[in-house]
Amino acid sequence: MVRMTATFVEGGEGDKEKVEHLSNAAWLLTRSLMSDLLGPEDEEDYREQVMSVYSQSEEQRDTALRIIDSEDRTMASLAHASIALDNVPIDEKRRVEIDKSLVIVGDCIGVCQKIYSSPVPLVCKFFAASTDCQMIFWILSASIVGIEYIIRTFVTMTLTSS
Repeated sequence: MVRMTATFVEGGEGDKEKVEHLSNAAWLLTRSLMSDLLGPEDEEDYREQVMSVYSQSEEQRDTALRIIDSEDRTMASLAHASIALDNVPIDEKRRVEIDKSLVIVGDCIGVCQKIYSSPVPLVCKFFAASTDCQMIFWILSASIVGIEYIIRTFVTMTLTSS
């Protein structure tokens, strides 16, 4: 998104700052997503990093605080990126193509959030907890199947030899 915008920007006065603002918005989107995935232990680092990037003006600080305090930071930062893209002067045809990329990113984030927040059955948690559990289950299953095969073969050989 930022690469396409930087390529197609018209190059007027102040356009470099608008592209840089879009670049910061794209960073904020990925950082917000990372913070959601890392959980509460990342809260302090997230706030510190966002405020350090968005500290140039009062408007930027207000935007950063609004996104930090929002319930869904990822979607709030996606909306912020969309607004930042609208502020960059690009012809309409190219803007639509770049906006499609932003929509696809939003759709992917939404699907991933649904998958990430869906409950996992307890049995899956038990077997996915460690490789040791999976290996023990496999070894026990293989031994039971192997013993059954050996017994069946022995019985068949005994019956045919009698």
